Amino acid sequence: LAEARRICEEEQLPLYNALGDRREIAVTRGKIADILQAQGELDAALEMHLSRLPGAEERKDADSIAHIRYSCAGIRLARGDHERGELQVIYDELAEAFGIVMQIGRAEGIGGIGVLLGQVLAMARQTDEALAVLSTAQEAFERLGNAGGREQCDQLIRMISGGDDT
Repeated sequence: LAEARRICEEEQLPLYNALGDRREIAVTRGKIADILQAQGELDAALEMHLSRLPGAEERKDADSIAHIRYSCAGIRLARGDHERGELQVIYDELAEAFGIVMQIGRAEGIGGIGVLLGQVLAMARQTDEALAVLSTAQEAFERLGNAGGREQCDQLIRMISGGDDT
């Protein structure tokens, strides 16, 4: 991870900066954020993702906006922000990301983001909404032929609806 981060920061970013390639700069910064997260540097990872958002919004890059919002929500959950009264912020980020992937019809995003959004809705005791989102995610996984994702949704649906004690 340290070497990957070094390459991104010392080789790729300077090159993309010299070329003025804003999209690749943003992608590389996203990779650095992922590395920071893997290294346990959650605050720095969140800051890195948030720093990418204005550029994505300026470019009207819906796919990047969805990815950034989803990534920020995941980091906030990992930091335990939901236990400190920040569940609404996490929900807002996931709801925005989910709305974008639904609008552009990106099945892998609908599945992945939907699983996390469904769990956050369940945490907020929004059972009907959680079940609806998880059903949508399950359908996306079905279209993709992703049996593992489909089964994960099925398990969560059973747990939330009271059909499974695990």
